[in-house]
Amino acid sequence: RYHGTVRYRRVVAKFGTSLLTAGSDRLDLVAMSQLVGQVMRLRGAGCEVAVVSSGARAAGRHALAHRPAGAREPSRQALASAGITNYASGEALRIRGLRSDLIAETLGYAYGDEVIHRDNLVLL
Repeated sequence: RYHGTVRYRRVVAKFGTSLLTAGSDRLDLVAMSQLVGQVMRLRGAGCEVAVVSSGARAAGRHALAHRPAGAREPSRQALASAGITNYASGEALRIRGLRSDLIAETLGYAYGDEVIHRDNLVLL
């Protein structure tokens, strides 16, 4: 925890998958909240903080947690890819132009109401 005077005006912090998951195989909301608290304390002390993270593999593992029974474990590349957007390119083509409430009906599942790019976690 930070309790002192800020030595630097600007700090860039990279939050990778292992930090965002606290070493587990899922996103750890408690750990993420603690990281946000640390950033806010630094900002409150007058420091400019930029947080950079893809956390794409962890987000992908979270997004793919409800795979069909018997489905094999996704590769690291597949996890990263799924973590960047809610839907794969083929899925995005199938739901393009549809209302959000029709996504689950069209695909048989829904990871969210829109195709969201998760690779832009930056706080300034």
